[in-house]
Amino acid sequence: MVESDQTTPIMHVAHVLADTPLYNAHVQRMARSCARHTPGPIAYHLIGESSLHGSTFVTSMTRTFAQLGVVQWYFVAPPHAARRPSHHSSVLLKLMLPDILPAAVTTVLYLDVDVACVGSLRSVLAFYDAARGAAPRTTARPMGMVHAFGGPDPEFNSGVIAFYLPELRRMNWTAVVRHVLGHSSILDTYKAPCHSNTVIRRWQSCSGWADQDIFCGLNRRNGGQLIARLPCTTNVQLVQSQELTRCLSDTTPPIVLHTHRSIWKQRLINDSAEAAHEYQYYRGSTSASSLSAAARRGRGKRAGRRRGSRSQSHAHSGPLVSPSELQAARLFWAAAEGEDLQ
Repeated sequence: MVESDQTTPIMHVAHVLADTPLYNAHVQRMARSCARHTPGPIAYHLIGESSLHGSTFVTSMTRTFAQLGVVQWYFVAPPHAARRPSHHSSVLLKLMLPDILPAAVTTVLYLDVDVACVGSLRSVLAFYDAARGAAPRTTARPMGMVHAFGGPDPEFNSGVIAFYLPELRRMNWTAVVRHVLGHSSILDTYKAPCHSNTVIRRWQSCSGWADQDIFCGLNRRNGGQLIARLPCTTNVQLVQSQELTRCLSDTTPPIVLHTHRSIWKQRLINDSAEAAHEYQYYRGSTSASSLSAAARRGRGKRAGRRRGSRSQSHAHSGPLVSPSELQAARLFWAAAEGEDLQ
């Protein structure tokens, strides 16, 4: 159990958990890395579908989080949706937080489980407080998110969300959300257009949708006044080199790294000889000369591609990674293994 801190106010953190191998593989890394970097007491609000009540999964997750802070479970049926979301149905529960969490909880930070922390979660809320303070008096900006991928439309990623729940409750948020989800003709109008976010559409068809579409759609229909834009360092997207270069070169250190689960793992670890050698060198299991050789091979492959090479080996070598992706890999692996990079 974490030590009691009488001087720092308790921080409320919410997670939606589902009993799937894809989620389970990330939870302990996420929870421990974030608690390790965040000073003061944390109250964990764990939300799962009703069918999880009394399961061994709940017992296991309770054991993990109870070592880090106070734990409270909520078992809720996902809201009815006229069409199935592209992700697990439990992701829709994050849309219901104003109704799920008790009235005493006012500000809460929601995190997906496929993240790792390299900074304090309290800094995320500090950025949110600053963004809300700068907003016009006509709006309270009840949510804070990162503007993801730099698309032409204001699309935000819902993997890290700061919520100010009293304002959402005042505007009857969950009733509005249920109305949108329950009517397919309305739901279709809330999905991000295919042209607006090419990174997401690379892995999700135009017919697909998830909770993020609802958050962004409602924000658009309210003149962009519902979501305060947070710095990209509070939710660094590890799926696009351009985004990484922008975020990791910022003067503000990154706080939360968002892996997007198997997408980033396949992109960076399995398909990249450079990333694999970088990791081995960081772990001390290979030499600097070996790493340099891997980098030379990588440069050779890139040059070959520029010359129009279409060899069979190139077809199966996988995409090579940028320096910013290697930097993100080092940060991520250090967070996952509970270490600090010097």
